[in-house]
Amino acid sequence: MYKITVIIPIYNTEKYIKNCLDSLVQVRIFTDCEIILIDDGSSDRSAEIAQDFVNKYNNIIIYHYKNSGLSAARNRGLEHATGKYIFFLDSDDLLTPDYLYNLYQQAEQANCEIVFAGFSRVTEKGTDISQVTRPVLAHRQVMTGCKYLHLRMNLGDWHNEVWCALYLKEFLDKNGQKFDEKIRLYEDILFTNTILLCAERVCSVPLYGYLYRSHPESLVQGGVKERDIMAGIQVLKQFSAIWIRLEREKQQVLGRVVFEHISMILYYIGQIGSRQKESYYQALQTPEVFRILRAGICTPKEAVKYLIFRWTMKAYYILVRKKEVREAAPLISVIVPIYNAGSSMEPCLRSIAGQSYSNIEVLLIDDGSTDNSPAVCRRFVQSDPRFRLFHQDNQGVSAARNAGLNQVHGSYLLFIDSDDTIRTDYITTLWQALQRDHTDMVVCDYWQDCTLTDEKDMEHYTARPGRYSRRSYIRQLSKCPGAHYFGVLWNKIYRTDLIQKEGLHFNSQLSIGEDFTFNMAYLSLIKRIRIIPDKLYMYAWRSPLSLTHCRKDIPGQLMERILLYQAYADLFRREHLERRWRWRLHYYLFKAYFEELKALGRDQERCRQIFYETYIREQGISEKEFQLFYLLRKLKNMVSR
Repeated sequence: MYKITVIIPIYNTEKYIKNCLDSLVQVRIFTDCEIILIDDGSSDRSAEIAQDFVNKYNNIIIYHYKNSGLSAARNRGLEHATGKYIFFLDSDDLLTPDYLYNLYQQAEQANCEIVFAGFSRVTEKGTDISQVTRPVLAHRQVMTGCKYLHLRMNLGDWHNEVWCALYLKEFLDKNGQKFDEKIRLYEDILFTNTILLCAERVCSVPLYGYLYRSHPESLVQGGVKERDIMAGIQVLKQFSAIWIRLEREKQQVLGRVVFEHISMILYYIGQIGSRQKESYYQALQTPEVFRILRAGICTPKEAVKYLIFRWTMKAYYILVRKKEVREAAPLISVIVPIYNAGSSMEPCLRSIAGQSYSNIEVLLIDDGSTDNSPAVCRRFVQSDPRFRLFHQDNQGVSAARNAGLNQVHGSYLLFIDSDDTIRTDYITTLWQALQRDHTDMVVCDYWQDCTLTDEKDMEHYTARPGRYSRRSYIRQLSKCPGAHYFGVLWNKIYRTDLIQKEGLHFNSQLSIGEDFTFNMAYLSLIKRIRIIPDKLYMYAWRSPLSLTHCRKDIPGQLMERILLYQAYADLFRREHLERRWRWRLHYYLFKAYFEELKALGRDQERCRQIFYETYIREQGISEKEFQLFYLLRKLKNMVSR
């Protein structure tokens, strides 16, 4: 008899199944495991890849079925299982070598029916492992399933994954526990919580060796959809049917579970723009649901939560019926690219969470951080459903922002840097200014906090407040070419529909000025701009070790400046302003050029000529004009001394 049966449902995971099985054959207890592969009607090479392992190892078996869904595949695995314990593994995930062995040892020593453990998230390539915090795992004593559910609810642990637990097969068979094949989403919520109602001996172990892979093909990726809500309501109906048959103690703990489940559904309803919202809210307001929730009240705090829920459900329902209310507060997306910002990002995320404008989604894009940034992000994701976290390999800030653009659901868009902070009314003020004049972009003022000097707010260029056409705004821009005020993203609000319609993205080849080129492209699409004087954003001036201060070789740096100049010149050319503002336009390029020249120190005269012949002349600038700019610069330096 095998010690453990590992059940792996397979459906079109040819990119990941080999890595999954490679990790499995390396586990410490592999020879004592029975591996059952359930091919759920895959149409790619998944079954073929799996068959290679079946041919190589005697303890791996594969069964082929017509596609019926994840629940049915797991049930087929349970029917064929002969091991003492059952473990579920998804075909796109991985295991560390000691994970199964330690789970088995704990189950044997404690004589448990279920042993729960933790898991870690990994990127699509299986790198950048980050543990998912589960406070319940610290409580290792053996207890009944009901007590374990109470403990989870007390600790706010709403993890229901079936694939990070070991189940005694005799216990599952005795209670006839299987997956509901009518439910194809959130089946683990139903399975985990109902099986715990039957368990007499449950314990936890703080292991995090199950590696859950996040990737675009995953069922849970891609944002909230109506299927999530309908599946959640299906599970709720099953909970209601089970609740009626339970004794009072189990009814109480299931009531607490149902409250958490409904809270999840309510969040999902709030994220969609469907006309079905009314019917979804109605499905949560049945007398049966309220009776279950009343039974789950264990503390005064929960009684208050129930009363608030009970009497505000009707208010929710009324609000979603009012079209004008929905239009007055559209969803606004906030994109926050993150890379090793653990020490400074918490104030940033707190300032976003505390905004007076509440209908927001916050897209946290972890660009392959190697510090505690993902852990900080997860705390906010777990405590605030408006926050969503996405991981990618390190590709730079442009790629991170592009990843955010691919996940946006809001009607309007904001960008915030992870080490900056915003005023409480930042979003409200920008949104109201946008609506007041029906403009396409609003620009605000900001504080510039320089940690390297004694000044709190460094002087910076700002444009005169007012309402501008695109052409008049470009004239303002030409007064100070390349000013931080015009080039950055974080003091502006954008229309998402224009960005998506034109497919605007950031140039990931640029290490500086990628925001400037994005703004130039966006300007060509819009008609009206509002500039407001409010200082709403606290910009933290980067330290010399930050990305904006890490310089390449001088020619490479200058070439990037020229790319920015060309984006600037293209905008002027489209507006027929190139001839009129020629000197201001060229001043932008020369300013960048002299900054690079100054960094060289010696041999500036020789380098000046080389730079002119190599870079400047190609832009259609005569040597006479170039010499004049150079002399004016020297004169300015002499006067300033």
